[in-house]
Amino acid sequence: MQSLSLTASDVLAGLTQQGQTDSADYGFTVDYRNGALDCRNDFHLNYATGVRCSTPNPVNCHRLTVTANSFDWLVIDQDNDSRATFKSVASVTVDGSTITNVFTVEPVRGPGVYLVIGVSGVVDQ
Repeated sequence: MQSLSLTASDVLAGLTQQGQTDSADYGFTVDYRNGALDCRNDFHLNYATGVRCSTPNPVNCHRLTVTANSFDWLVIDQDNDSRATFKSVASVTVDGSTITNVFTVEPVRGPGVYLVIGVSGVVDQ
């Protein structure tokens, strides 16, 4: 089993100050089909920070990717089905080191839309 350290454990690597404007790119499709989780479900997140990352003098350069390998469950709830939560196993890569972790995602609608991602325990290989 490989060990991977995440900065401050609940903060994305590279977040160093309030108001930082680095953006994350993500996409997912999670659904049930005929009473079972759809085999075509997917999730991917890519987050990168820093400037001059491909130069000899990089500043605060970090990269996080999360790619789902399998899905365990999906729950849709709250008013107007405004919240969903799903649990999966994913490959998590931080600054080039990859491990397999359990993770949960909670997309929530209105007012505004936000995404809460939790990465937890390492899955034995």
